[in-house]
Amino acid sequence: MKGDQSTTRLINRRLVLDCLRRAGQVTRMDLVAYTRLSPAAISGVVGELMDEGFVIEGEATRSSGGRKPVLVSINYGFRVSIGIKLMHDRIDAMMTDLSTKPIGFTSIKIQSTAIDEVARATIAAVSELMPDPIQRHEMLLGVGVAMPGFIDALRGICLHSPRLGWDNVGVAQVLAGAVGKPVWVDNDVNAYAIAQNLFGLSRLRRSSLVLILGTGVGAAVMIGGQVHRGGRFMAGEVGYTVDQPGRSWSDMFSEPAMEADWQTLCQKQARANNGLSAASAEQDADALAFLYERGIRIGQHLAGMINMLDPEVVIIGGEAMRFGPAFTDAIKGSLQEFTWGELPEIAIDWSNDIWSRAAAALAIQSFFDFESVSGMRGPST
Repeated sequence: MKGDQSTTRLINRRLVLDCLRRAGQVTRMDLVAYTRLSPAAISGVVGELMDEGFVIEGEATRSSGGRKPVLVSINYGFRVSIGIKLMHDRIDAMMTDLSTKPIGFTSIKIQSTAIDEVARATIAAVSELMPDPIQRHEMLLGVGVAMPGFIDALRGICLHSPRLGWDNVGVAQVLAGAVGKPVWVDNDVNAYAIAQNLFGLSRLRRSSLVLILGTGVGAAVMIGGQVHRGGRFMAGEVGYTVDQPGRSWSDMFSEPAMEADWQTLCQKQARANNGLSAASAEQDADALAFLYERGIRIGQHLAGMINMLDPEVVIIGGEAMRFGPAFTDAIKGSLQEFTWGELPEIAIDWSNDIWSRAAAALAIQSFFDFESVSGMRGPST
């Protein structure tokens, strides 16, 4: 019986927090209407969340008679999360509030990708961003780590990462023991999709498809607020898909690959090369033709994914977005031709500044969704 009551309590908390995340400030009676919970249940959940400091009251609204209804909202500054983007030569760490709003940032060089070296850099980053240990204990929700590779997010294990040279590394447990806080680990594109779903371009959407064209090529699928990771944690690893004999999607469509192919083309034409993005900005005819050809082919591949998954929104991001509208317009035009029926919304993320925030979202998601992956705790926590 106690287990059933505990589950019901968690479900009710999730409903209320999700409603507040989506709607902002609302009254308790609005929550009753939105969640279809009883007034007594809403009163209990809101009271509990207020006692814990996660929900605060605002100003009273107009009343049609009787006591004026009071607005309630999430206290996004009550807890913080630290997100770490792990790369082969450094970690980028960002501290955010519960809305993934940046509070602080640091970057720590690493001498190698050995897990002990990564743990040392993580401790240094956490200590720099939040030097007071008492404040860390009270306010830090946890640490999210976003990294390239095949990640068993349930156990916090990197199964395989060619870029880092890792196989079966228990990242979450080691780092949790180092920082004394729960740690979540996931593939970097999955983390990006979670952040977009919480407070970004796919907010309020039930399903989304993300395609990242960056230092590699990767994808992620969100359904009902959850990442689809696949039976082997390999869902979205489209970069390994062969585009033509001997060349994968990453070999063709990543930002470094396109720059390299453009350089080869310039060498064949015996022309100066200041970079593909510069040539595109200057409206160089050859550069525009090159980007058009790549954009059309990417659109053909992406259309097949859209036709299979039928997402409400498609987000395209990554370092290759710096090639500009000539590139993204070609992708959109190809999607228009090869996608069945009406296109879903196509959102371009021009910013490419979300990676560390995305890592922070791995911990924040657990606050809003009890069904999400549990953070790993180390021996000392």
